[in-house]
Amino acid sequence: MKSQIATSKKSRGGKVKPPRVLTEHGVAMIATLLNSPQAIAQSVVIIKVFVQSRNSFFKNQFIENQLELIRLTQKEHSKEIAMIWEHLGSKSISKTHGIFFNDQIFDAYVFSSELISSAKRTIILLDNYVNETTLLQLSKRHPNVSCVIYTEKMSDQLRLDLEKHNAQYPKIEIRVKKHFHDRFLIIDEAELYHLGASLKDLGKRWFAFSRMDEMLGDVMKRLN
Repeated sequence: MKSQIATSKKSRGGKVKPPRVLTEHGVAMIATLLNSPQAIAQSVVIIKVFVQSRNSFFKNQFIENQLELIRLTQKEHSKEIAMIWEHLGSKSISKTHGIFFNDQIFDAYVFSSELISSAKRTIILLDNYVNETTLLQLSKRHPNVSCVIYTEKMSDQLRLDLEKHNAQYPKIEIRVKKHFHDRFLIIDEAELYHLGASLKDLGKRWFAFSRMDEMLGDVMKRLN
């Protein structure tokens, strides 16, 4: 809205006229018509402004594209990290056999703890060398998971340890059974692990372990 010499507000009336805008090409055309030094200098300045404006636009566009690329990359990395954590959480025990050496006490302890905590229903341990350390490790199982230990003999000390354990933690049952030498750990009556060392001694010396699910049926028959 324009009056004769000034811009007026719409509410006060005035004549509507379209704006006049010079593009970069229009300035270049005018520069060819105006030959005075002042006109030429002003045209050069205006053209430089147009050039700088265009360069700034492209730079900003480049920055926006890079930021968008970073956002997309970060999103993909977040998905990959989430998948890794999900995989680790759902399948923390992936080995079916291996060896732990005497300088891997903590690794062996973590291995046995993960086995125990993976049980959903039952744990059966065959081990002739059971003490309070064994009972404490088995206390890492979920509270609703039942636990039975088969061992060669029940000493007075083991009986006392079991009594003290069961007074504080979910109950463990110990049954006396002979005729086995090696150590075995059965998880949910579905996974059979052969352990080369007693649960209380894992990592103190070299020992091997292996998963032997194909023999689980024979072992369970002899336990029942």
